[in-house]
Amino acid sequence: PADFPPMPSYDDLRKLVVAQVRDLSALHRTIAPLKAENARLAENLKEVRQSFQDVILALRGFFASPERREWFCDQTDDPELVRFLQRLVIWYRKVSTNDKDPTMAFYRRIWEYERSGDSDGGADGEGE
Repeated sequence: PADFPPMPSYDDLRKLVVAQVRDLSALHRTIAPLKAENARLAENLKEVRQSFQDVILALRGFFASPERREWFCDQTDDPELVRFLQRLVIWYRKVSTNDKDPTMAFYRRIWEYERSGDSDGGADGEGE
């Protein structure tokens, strides 16, 4: 049949397979360190995200009391404390706004799914 290319010889097939094995081995040597680094970065990001959540909860708890909010407004004699707390509040608002952004939520869910198969951000990856 003229429609089919000629069948490669056994030696040609063997050479092709050996070349593909060599290429896959080189690819594995390139990807393995990147995979380990990605796992390390993902774990670090998870820890940082948890730390952010802890700070957010602490700020919410601190300013949940009307007395504390009033105390904060009365702190005019310590400008450094006021600036520090103002930066925390500005940071909190920025993080809170990003948490509500649908685009950020979409990418966060993709990131969580790719790393854990768990879209609610629960504990995962234990023992990996």
